[in-house]
Amino acid sequence: MQTPRIGPAIVLLLAVATGAPAQVPATYEAVLFGEDVMVPMRDGVRLATDVYRPARDGAPVEEPLPVLLQRTPYGKRGRGLVERSLYFVERGYVVVLQDMRGRYESEGTFSKYHDFDAPDGYDTVEWAATLPYTSGEVGMFGTSYGAHTQADAAKMNPPHLRALLLNQGGISRPWAHKVRNHGAFELGQQLGWAFGQLRVSPDPVVRATFEAEDVADWFAAMPLRPGLSPLAAAPAFEEYVLTQMTHGDDDDPDADFRHWDRIGVSWRRYYGRTADVPMLHVAGWYDPYCGSMFENFRGLSAAKTAPQRLLVGPWTHGGNTRSYAGDVDFGPAAALPDFATELHLQWFDRHLKDRPTEADDWPPIRLFVMGTGDGRRDENGRLRHGGYWRNAEEWPLPEAEPTRYYFHADGTLRTTPPADGVPPTTYTYDPAHP
Repeated sequence: MQTPRIGPAIVLLLAVATGAPAQVPATYEAVLFGEDVMVPMRDGVRLATDVYRPARDGAPVEEPLPVLLQRTPYGKRGRGLVERSLYFVERGYVVVLQDMRGRYESEGTFSKYHDFDAPDGYDTVEWAATLPYTSGEVGMFGTSYGAHTQADAAKMNPPHLRALLLNQGGISRPWAHKVRNHGAFELGQQLGWAFGQLRVSPDPVVRATFEAEDVADWFAAMPLRPGLSPLAAAPAFEEYVLTQMTHGDDDDPDADFRHWDRIGVSWRRYYGRTADVPMLHVAGWYDPYCGSMFENFRGLSAAKTAPQRLLVGPWTHGGNTRSYAGDVDFGPAAALPDFATELHLQWFDRHLKDRPTEADDWPPIRLFVMGTGDGRRDENGRLRHGGYWRNAEEWPLPEAEPTRYYFHADGTLRTTPPADGVPPTTYTYDPAHP
């Protein structure tokens, strides 16, 4: 693949508060070396890509350095993403940020969880590895969709991919986890996500259409019909939303290939062909991707020789630096304030630079056990539930015992079933009056 010409460096003069730990000082400056570089994919579509390089005295260094890549549908210029990226650039990484196909400055048409995401990821990894100022070693990082894009690239086994850090993303089986939840469509997230993205569409007509709509109104207007909802203003979004909604079953269980097994949406089917590289899978007990993260860790640990690691905290989606979830607090130890900086750096320094770091001593599994608090409310009104971190070698934990629990009419949950003849507790489900 031909490497596009990249323009002169632009020194980044803005001050960025990354919260960098003192023990890992910056050793470089950061420069934006290539802005909106249009990287060609195998089908000719070009994806807008920014390249940040380490520099000294305003000039990019010539020493070959590893690459950290993130492909995102949320805009490669997002302040938080750029801040985190500059932290890595200042510590000796070339960082490549890319708008996914059909998003922001990239060409093509976007469709959520589409099969073109995998080859696009492969092509971008290999393009980044050929840049003359890199070592050819590419790692990927990102949360949620930024983790999905890592999984998609890894399924294609690009030769220069060396390590992943997947935070709360990378769907193992979308029918079982996340999109359909064993058949039940994740309406709020999937439809809400589409409406939210279309409210910031670059198309003024589409943007105005969705700014005037409340997605909750359409929850009560189910089922959606082609051409009869605001999604008609964005046909690509309408197509994928309706496809997700109408594939309630896991299709034919005897079929060789099913809708929910496509490469753009499922990882489990592709564990065998996935790149055999170190991966850190990060999950939250209250995150919708938790089931997928456990399944990916177990499946890839069995299929691969490279180290797989699993980190599980008491977090909601993206809440790695918080000690609480909703109205419950788990104590200060639950939060990882340096998750997006120091922890990432330890992982990538070990696997892209072959430097000894604390990652050498990380166990296969580190998880937060919730409980041990006094149950009283703290100064923020949250219940002090407490908890502690523990290490493990395997999942399920060897001491775990599967246990059945039964609902009882008095509202309790017990290990004994209700007595014979006890009438069931019922209620009328009415979405209009929940």
